[in-house]
Parts: sequence; structure tokens; C-alpha cells
Amino acid sequence: MNGLSKKLYSCFLILGGVFFMVPAFASDITISSNTTWPDGNYTYDNVMVTNNAVLTFDGAVTLNAQRLTIDSGSSISADGKGYGPCCGPGAPEPWSGEPCWAAGAGHGGKGGAGRGGIPGGITYGSAVAPEEMGSGSKGRNSGTYGGGAIKLVIGETLTINGVIRANGENSVDYYAGGASAGSIYITAKRFEGTGSISVNGGAGNSHTAGGGGGGRIAVYYQSSNFSGMIEAQGGIGFENGENGTVVQGEDTPEVFDGDVIIDTDTTWAAGTYTYENVHITNGATLSFNRSPVILNVGNLTVDTGASISVDEAGYGAGQGPGTGTYNNRHGGGGGYGGRGGNGGWTGAGIALGGPAYGSAAAPIDLGSGGGNAGLGGRGGGAVKLMISGNLMLNGAITASGGNGGTQIGGDLTPSGGGGSGGSVYIVTSQLTGAGAILANGGKSDSLGGGRARR
Repeated sequence: MNGLSKKLYSCFLILGGVFFMVPAFASDITISSNTTWPDGNYTYDNVMVTNNAVLTFDGAVTLNAQRLTIDSGSSISADGKGYGPCCGPGAPEPWSGEPCWAAGAGHGGKGGAGRGGIPGGITYGSAVAPEEMGSGSKGRNSGTYGGGAIKLVIGETLTINGVIRANGENSVDYYAGGASAGSIYITAKRFEGTGSISVNGGAGNSHTAGGGGGGRIAVYYQSSNFSGMIEAQGGIGFENGENGTVVQGEDTPEVFDGDVIIDTDTTWAAGTYTYENVHITNGATLSFNRSPVILNVGNLTVDTGASISVDEAGYGAGQGPGTGTYNNRHGGGGGYGGRGGNGGWTGAGIALGGPAYGSAAAPIDLGSGGGNAGLGGRGGGAVKLMISGNLMLNGAITASGGNGGTQIGGDLTPSGGGGSGGSVYIVTSQLTGAGAILANGGKSDSLGGGRARR
């Protein structure tokens, strides 16, 4: 499978390693030593990965089976098996004559910016039915490869005591950004085990290059006692890549309604969601790393310790109608519901905070980023809750802005303004509970607040 791109760098996937060519159909197969399958579709009755073996999916691979078991110490991996350097929908754009440079690639989350405000790659793909590979980035001498795409269609039982991963590659070049992670899309009748599933973005150099965005995971099942870890983290870097998306539940993307219980940390993409009843419990956070978000429900319950969060899901640093200015190495705070605070100090030059904007009666706008494109905090996101019945809130609903950063080194200490808080807009027949609704501005030399209305 070859990746095509309009960019200047060659985007052909390199399918390396020794391949174990499997037949199109076999009843059972046991993988007990390191094995690689090229991209394509594979069908079996029963599959077992054991004896600390790694089954590598090179590219985009679909496995259809009745049962899949991954023993402790063993794994299915598509790490670095996606788009190559500067390739893929989320690859950073060309910069200063280079095909891409210093910024992280995006996928489920945006890629982190490189030093000097070089923008990271964009998000793409579906959160509820993810089948895209991760994108790559490049530096002066070498580049990074995105994670591949894993799709598992399991008729009976999926048991994961080992690992399934499709992570983006870390940079080994001073100027290369991290690659974005790929995707893992699972449907199974029963979902069991204590292992882990990850689509984490690759790391960029912390002094110069952005981290890769997290990928996308969707897991659907009829019953589950899986107690392991599921994560889609952005890679670290000069600016960290954004977290990706995780969707899981007793449903399928074709029938994504009814009732849902969220009892582990879960991330959804921006969009409109409709359910009969939603219950967030067990200290879980339902996060939206992009917004705006509209949630239409009959009844919504957020237990003590649980939360809905669109924190830092608004405009990026230096962006938005209320972004702060940047002056003499300091950024002003983002404005929205309130004007952003000024940064800097008299005599050295003031960085003005951003203006207020939007509606107090019907708040639907995103919060703005703090001044300084490389160090300003992101604005808070926007969430609208349309609840025909009861909102029982003993946890929290938050749309707060991110903190501004400070670049430590030498005699100069540039800093960014805090992002403004975003919007929380609630329409409900009844509101009960003792929880919190927050749209706070991020901390820094300056900050601005957001809007909350119920």
C-alpha cells in the first residue's frame, strides 16, 4: 500500500522485515515467534499470539476471527507502519523550502508546533469508525513514520492480556517532529483481559520540534470485563501533540444511541451525540479534545469525582477572536467572557490581553488562545447540553483554558498568555446535585475568563 502526497518528499511506504505469508483462510493459527503480515485482510477461526511474540501489521490490516487471544508479554503492533516522513493527511505543511519541518504530525489530535511557531499537522479521520493510518514528519537528516491501522472483527471473544498498539515514531533528529499514531478499530461479542491498547503520538525534540498527535481507538462489544489500559496520548515535544480519541461501549457506530455508561476515561471527537440516558461514574472523565460539542440526552448523571471536559479544546495559542497580543517576549491573556489580562511590565512593553466577545445569554463560542503562538495556552472548548429530563451533577463540567508556558534558557525567558475559558451552555428541565460548572481562564502572566450559562 503506497501513500500518495502533494508534498515534495517521497511518500512511499517501506514494507520492511521478513514476511510470513499466511493463506487467505485457515481454521486456527498460533503466533509464537515474531511475525509480520503485510497490509490486507486475514480470516481465521481462532488466533493466539503467545510466547512473547510480536505480530506486526505492516500498513493497514484487517483480521476477521471468531476468537483472538493475546497472551501476557505478546503483542500486535503497527508502530511506525503508517505514512512516511512528510506524508499523510496530517503531515505538517511545507516550511521555509522544506517539505515539512520541526512540527508534529496530526491524526486524532493535532500535532504540536515546532520552535518559531511552525504549525503542527491537522486532525483527520473518524472517531467512531477509525481506519486511517498515522502521518509522518521530518527534520534535517531523517524523518518519522506514523502508526499503522489495525481493524479487528471478532465474532466471539477478544482476550487481551498483552498489548495492541499503533504508535507514531519518536524523532531521533534534532529538528524532526514526532509522527502521529494510527488507529485501532475493534468489534467483539466479548471483550476481556488486563492488557493495554495504545495509539500514542511520537515524541519530538523538546527544544525544537513538536510531538505527534494521538491516534484514534474505537472498541465496541456486547459484554466486557476488560480491566486494562486504553490510551491515545499526544507525544511530548517543544509543544506536545494533542491527545487522540477513544470511543468504547456496548454499541456499534451504526447504532450509536440508546443508553451509555462511561466508567473509564474516554475521549470523543467534536460533533453532535444523541442518547436516551448518559451516566458518567467511577471517577471517569468524558473528554472532547476538539469542539464544539452538542449532547442531546433524556437524562444526564455525572457522579462525584466524574466529569465532562472540553478543557483546552478551543482555539490554539495566538488564535481566536480574543487572542492576546505578543510583545517583548511576553503574551497577553486570551479574552472571551471577560477581557484577557495584560502580560509583561511597564517599561519593558505591555502585551495586551484579548477582547471579550460572544453571547452571555447563549454561549456557544470557543475560548481564544493566549498570546505567543509557541507558548500561549489553548482556549477552552464549547459544550452544549440539551437535556429533556434531569441533569444530576455531583461531579464537574469544565471548559477551562490552558496555562501559558515559559521557555527556560539563557538570559531570555519568553512566556505565553493563558488561554481564555470556553463555553458551557445547558438547557434542562431540572438541575440537581452539588457539583461544579467551570470555564476558567488559564494561568500565566495574564489570563481571561470564559462563559458558563445554564
